[in-house]
Amino acid sequence: MQTVFDFAKSKKLAIDGQQRTAATNQQATKQIQQAFLRLLAERGTAGGTIDDLRRSGFKMPEMGSSNTVGAAVGALSRRGLIEAVGLAKSSRPVAHSAKLFVWKLTTRGGANV
Repeated sequence: MQTVFDFAKSKKLAIDGQQRTAATNQQATKQIQQAFLRLLAERGTAGGTIDDLRRSGFKMPEMGSSNTVGAAVGALSRRGLIEAVGLAKSSRPVAHSAKLFVWKLTTRGGANV
């Protein structure tokens, strides 16, 4: 039986796309990552979302692609610095109640802040 959807291939394509986006938006990616790690350190076990970062007063840098935010967070997760601990709905009207991951620092991530 042929599989219609290849999860492993899809995941690899998504990661490859995030890495390309991060590579072409290096400065913005780094700024988002540093600010998000600081926010999560301040929030402790409560964790946080990218919406929380936006509400914190952090001004998102100029980005060549709106996918830069996801690429920045995805890279932190793949490096084991943060982990998803839940889901929340975005409160930003432009996001139309999109589902967001709630993230928290890992022990490794806390050592890098």
